[in-house]
Amino acid sequence: MTTVLDPPRTVPADDLTRREVVIGAIGIALAAAGCGGDGAADADDPGRTRTIRHKLGTTDVPARAERVVALDANELEECVALGLTPVGSIPDPLPHLPPSAADIPPALTSAYEVRVERIAALRPDLIVGPDFYVEELYDRLSAIAPTVVTPRDTFADWKENLRFMGRTLGREEEARAVLADYDARARTARAAIDAPSVGPVTAMLAFEDRMYVYVRSFCNTVLADAGLRPPGAQVRALPEGEERLDLSLERIPILEARHIFLGRLADFPSPISDNPLFRRLPAVRSGRVHEVEGQTWNQGSVIAANAILDDVEEALA
Repeated sequence: MTTVLDPPRTVPADDLTRREVVIGAIGIALAAAGCGGDGAADADDPGRTRTIRHKLGTTDVPARAERVVALDANELEECVALGLTPVGSIPDPLPHLPPSAADIPPALTSAYEVRVERIAALRPDLIVGPDFYVEELYDRLSAIAPTVVTPRDTFADWKENLRFMGRTLGREEEARAVLADYDARARTARAAIDAPSVGPVTAMLAFEDRMYVYVRSFCNTVLADAGLRPPGAQVRALPEGEERLDLSLERIPILEARHIFLGRLADFPSPISDNPLFRRLPAVRSGRVHEVEGQTWNQGSVIAANAILDDVEEALA
């Protein structure tokens, strides 16, 4: 289900950074998980289960799952953030994950096709993934282990998505702690960058003939937590129910902002910096274009959110 807005995950993991130190601290196991989801369970009793409601119905899952197969990047990152390393996941973890994620066995092929026999060999006690991977294979996957369809209506709901994963894994306390740490990190970034003086910012990806300008997407929720907003012209141009603008390069003037965060993608080089309309923008002329990892800014996890805060603080503090 790869599109230009969900590019192939081919960039190797970075060396240890401050954000990965934070991830390590997040992953320290907390005390017993609380009761949650849609049913109650004793997390200390491996025979107990909890009932989780999801798009395809209800599933009885282990009170505290340990051998989890995560069928997409967000599910992988949510597991890692909650202190759990999946036994199987995607072939190429994104660059903001800790290096240990590169050692997780793939549950999908390099073409991002689910392989049921490969998943069965991993002996999971829980399978989690978005509907576009799970729906057609739900019965076969459920025969291997309890299977839950994770919410994926919008990455802008990433905090609630993390809470859902906390309930599913029996790690609600961890989810609360992770989000509290993120909120504290966002307050630190807001104070460091003096958001009111920064002015409006634009976050975007650009390709040969199109631009994707984020307005109410995942990265905008993080920018808002740091006190930053897109220009009013972009908000007014956004169609009802959409999260980003899909524009031709002729509409570059709508990028008017004091700062531009330009996502770079290794597999999709962008010629926009050579475009004369782009070069006339005040942010370009004054050197306020900041190149960032486009995969990270287009993701939807707390790990990516902390990485975005790092980028913002580095660029604007």
